[in-house]
Amino acid sequence: MADHPKRIKVFISYSHRDSAALERLKVHLKPLERQGQGIVEHWDDTQIRPGQDWKAEINRALNEARVAILLVSADFLASDFIHDNELPPILMAQTHEGLEVLPVILGHCRFTKTPTLKKFQAVNSPSQPLLGLPTFEQDKIWVQLIDTVEDLLEQPSTKLSSLQNSPSKSNFSPSQSGEPENYSEPLGNNVTLEMVSIPGGRFWMGSPETEEKRTDDEGPQYSVNVSPFWMGKYPITQAQWMEVAAFSKVKVDLKPQPSGFSGLDRPVEQISWFEAVEFCERLSQQTGKNYRLPSEAEWEYACRARTVTPFSFGEKIFTDLANYDGNYVYGKGSKGAYRIQTTSVDSFKANAFGLYDMHGNVLEWCADHWHDNYDGAPPGGTPWIKGGDTDRRVLRGGSWFSLPRFCRSANRDWYGPDLRSYVIGFRVVCSSA
Repeated sequence: MADHPKRIKVFISYSHRDSAALERLKVHLKPLERQGQGIVEHWDDTQIRPGQDWKAEINRALNEARVAILLVSADFLASDFIHDNELPPILMAQTHEGLEVLPVILGHCRFTKTPTLKKFQAVNSPSQPLLGLPTFEQDKIWVQLIDTVEDLLEQPSTKLSSLQNSPSKSNFSPSQSGEPENYSEPLGNNVTLEMVSIPGGRFWMGSPETEEKRTDDEGPQYSVNVSPFWMGKYPITQAQWMEVAAFSKVKVDLKPQPSGFSGLDRPVEQISWFEAVEFCERLSQQTGKNYRLPSEAEWEYACRARTVTPFSFGEKIFTDLANYDGNYVYGKGSKGAYRIQTTSVDSFKANAFGLYDMHGNVLEWCADHWHDNYDGAPPGGTPWIKGGDTDRRVLRGGSWFSLPRFCRSANRDWYGPDLRSYVIGFRVVCSSA
């Protein structure tokens, strides 16, 4: 180790009882190690020679590392690497110098009982440890991990965004967008449209076969590489609709007050797909920016906000987190309120991307034509309008009327493009600001 001629980029810590997982990780790392100039290296304690001070060698490796992968199991937590339920101080110190820490949960263990370890979100959910999944699901997690490592190694070695207190990265591989984080579009009469910057990245669209209440139209899961874009912080409100409805007509007429529930800060509803498109076209014509409906892939990517759980806030849903029919439960959740109407768009907590009401309140139109599954879906996150059913358009997110299962991140629905409902609204995206 001391005489190693090249800079170490990836540090791996593991229990020797988990050596099979280490070898599998090495297999997936090989393509990175063979790429171009500046070969990516990894380091693990098999490189410590007899007689060397293993603690000193680990400290040296961490000093030279860009990414630390921790293969976490009960044996790992009982190893010498963990002392008094704490990660080594050198590892914590290096996180301030640009080290990114990626824990991978191999088996059920007391991950959250290690104070310094739980500061880092695991690559996979602790409730679904890697070694408890089928082989093809394990390989998906390994591939997602390597995609994340590759992106991190391509970026400057200064600290990127901290992994601490952020959602799981197991479904997300970041890319640099260079875009402003958000902006506010004035619509008139002190009404604005708040737009949030959504970073580009790669994720697995759809739901795993193990997800409770999934349906066949949510699969097969496939990798999507989404370009950066902006998305409305909230579903379009009645106040925003009134302002844009007064802009010059492009193709179809718009009623200034179409909603069944009254409230300027509530989402507009009773909007057809054609009317939502007209809203986007009027707004684009007025502002010179490219406003449109999101693709289905963009919508799910933004909803998940780097998570892989059924909801962006975890495995369960409660009525203090979203507006849906609380007479029913999902998984191990509990019953709650059934409001029987829409609520103000800022009534609940935002997801990690800063988006509100991605679960419940109103279903949201997407640009895509309906397809019965993801076979043949475009990998770049663009609207899927080839083939499919041209008489149906995709809806996402669930509504105030929905059972909790229909508010999941992966759940899909459809409606005719010329039809309206008290449960349907929309939000806009912008790909050029």
